[in-house]
Amino acid sequence: MVATAIAVGALVITIRQKNTFFFDSRFFLIITNLSFVAVLGQEILTNFSVLPAKEDASFGLTCLQLLALGFASFLVQRTSSSFCGIKGFLGFLSRPPKRFLAYEITVLSWALAAFISRPFVQVPVSWAGDGVYYYSYSSWFGSFGLLVLAGFLFLPVLSLYSYSSHTRDLDATKSMRLISCSWASFGVLGFVGVSFPYFQGFFNEVNSFLLILIAYALKEPTILSRIMMSFDPSSRSGNPLPGRDGGKIGLWKTDCFSALLGLNHVDLLGRTMLIEYDPSGRFEEIPQVLVQEFAMHTGPVAIFSALGSPVYLRSKTLEKTRLFVFSTETSSPTMTTDEHILLPERDANFLLDAVDKFLEPSGVQPGGFFLDITDLVVSQGYERVHGIVTFLSELVERRSGTGVFAINRDAFDEKVLLQVKGLFNNVARFASGTLGTIHFAIDRALDLTTVSSTITSLTLSKLV
Repeated sequence: MVATAIAVGALVITIRQKNTFFFDSRFFLIITNLSFVAVLGQEILTNFSVLPAKEDASFGLTCLQLLALGFASFLVQRTSSSFCGIKGFLGFLSRPPKRFLAYEITVLSWALAAFISRPFVQVPVSWAGDGVYYYSYSSWFGSFGLLVLAGFLFLPVLSLYSYSSHTRDLDATKSMRLISCSWASFGVLGFVGVSFPYFQGFFNEVNSFLLILIAYALKEPTILSRIMMSFDPSSRSGNPLPGRDGGKIGLWKTDCFSALLGLNHVDLLGRTMLIEYDPSGRFEEIPQVLVQEFAMHTGPVAIFSALGSPVYLRSKTLEKTRLFVFSTETSSPTMTTDEHILLPERDANFLLDAVDKFLEPSGVQPGGFFLDITDLVVSQGYERVHGIVTFLSELVERRSGTGVFAINRDAFDEKVLLQVKGLFNNVARFASGTLGTIHFAIDRALDLTTVSSTITSLTLSKLV
């Protein structure tokens, strides 16, 4: 009864979880948990009967658990962006990994052999004065079961444990290793329990606790960790835009964005800046120029924009540029294409997590991102935006990245605009297709120590 109660608790925790790193495996983990609960329920019913339950049912549920765990393990290890729904699952089945096929065929062969040969034999024993029945198996069938156990340990379990080292997310690594170790213990105890039926009740309680550990391990890493793992770090840089001279690109062209600010590319690293823009200008081209510069320096670049905004419409066709789109149509991060990710519009925590994951060191040049904070200020207020900008600024400095923030100066009164500008050491103004004045501050952008320098404006039409 204790084991059953614990297993049901683990099942409830797993079912109630939102989408996390293991979102596509959760269905099969629920099947595994349900099958185990069914086995325990069958054993409870046998306590009120002289004869044991039919072994065919217990064995069938065990095979179902093994098959489901195979799916759960190899689905996590997919690197394709086609994760979600029936389409993603059918995509997995269309080109399944060879190790997955080998494992599933082994388990199915074991089940088919049991169905044909019926190797189960009831054996009555006496223990503690009570009549007890358990099932024995033919020696060849036990050897086959040992082969299945070895396949379980070396294919779904070991492969998941090995895969855990491929992620830079420490939470995901810990969760995958805890889950794989729990699965290994689950399988070994299940096999040993057949040889020592007197201890089966104790083994069931241990396995129920393992299911609890697995359920909590599923909660830790976020779905964004999984989505970001699908990106190839070597191809995270933007697609270069054609040069004005048809291919030969000089330093001014390589540093096309930083040149607008009178800087070199290296000056952008570890720096955040705010651009005030006039919505009547061609401001949506600024992110494109930023993409070009990071592409020429082989650095990854991301653009955060609202769905349907001018920046989104201009940037959605850029190749190999991470486009994070704020939308009211989703409650959790969702990948729509290899490069586009939907983020919930009202939950800034996903924004912070996305930038954190994007700027993680990946063996390539430091990355940069563009974020228009106008809608954030309107919907969440200055105090919340203060916390967001502070967190992201510290993150950019720590990761040697680049953060380009933007705000529509016509959307706010002067007081709010001054508050937002006070969060940045570097403020530039965009109007009529040019970046004009940039302010460099020793401490804060609005301190008396601010030094202003006007640079020669470069029209965007010469850069795109």
